[in-house]
Amino acid sequence: MDHHAKLTFFDLPYDIRSMIYKLVLEDGLDRFTTDDETIQGDTSDLASLAQQLANAYRIMARQLANLKKLAVLSRTFEEEACEQFFRSTQIYIRHEPSTFPEYQQAVELLINEPLFRKHTVNVRWGVMIDKDENTLYPYSQDYFSRWRYDNGPTVPRVPWPEEVPRCLVRMDKLDSIHLDVDHGRDWVDLCGNPKWLYQVYLRVKKLRLALNFRGATRAVNKAWKSRYIRNGRPRELLERNILNHLLTLPEDHFRDAPDRLIKNHFGAIDPEWPRLPRL
Repeated sequence: MDHHAKLTFFDLPYDIRSMIYKLVLEDGLDRFTTDDETIQGDTSDLASLAQQLANAYRIMARQLANLKKLAVLSRTFEEEACEQFFRSTQIYIRHEPSTFPEYQQAVELLINEPLFRKHTVNVRWGVMIDKDENTLYPYSQDYFSRWRYDNGPTVPRVPWPEEVPRCLVRMDKLDSIHLDVDHGRDWVDLCGNPKWLYQVYLRVKKLRLALNFRGATRAVNKAWKSRYIRNGRPRELLERNILNHLLTLPEDHFRDAPDRLIKNHFGAIDPEWPRLPRL
């Protein structure tokens, strides 16, 4: 090797480059710690839940800004840093009635940010597809009133849940997806629009559909009794019967899929908090 040759960043071992990427990605995050009471506080009511989501948005926005710093330097920086980061990061999308504008901004960012569409590997979605504003945002008038008071007459566009399936289908590197159906109404909505799930199922290595509402056992039993299952799961009928198929898969169906360690949750600090009731 020529001793006068200049050592470039990419001459460094990958482990060292990864450490540098990690330092850049964590820049400025010391101000947002999970010990903060506004993050770990009670999530049983709308105000505290929305406050937690607002803090999650601020962390997400800072991490995204740091990712973009690397992405603008070179395509190789972007690919290496994002591959390392998103492999252990879960994008968490969930619609909730909220009076905090940061929450609405977070949902908008998760759905429409090009960097997420390009690099996201793991997604968890609290399924909701309903278009009815009165049931989707029962507190929307309070939210809009506060927004107008603080920012003027123009109200920001609120992303509808129907946009999430289109977003998932467009994710280039999507590898695993966890779907939480927490309310019977959400299950009815999903049954009315399941075809997008077929497209996702064909691409991912790991998929989990969790029914967490009263009456879920009845839905699973109905799937087992469906003509699709009784006829041996004919491949040509899979698209129309994707929900029956997913509800009756053996537990070890995804045994060879990677079991990823999730360290970061874009869109949530604690993805296990209970959903607010649908009206």
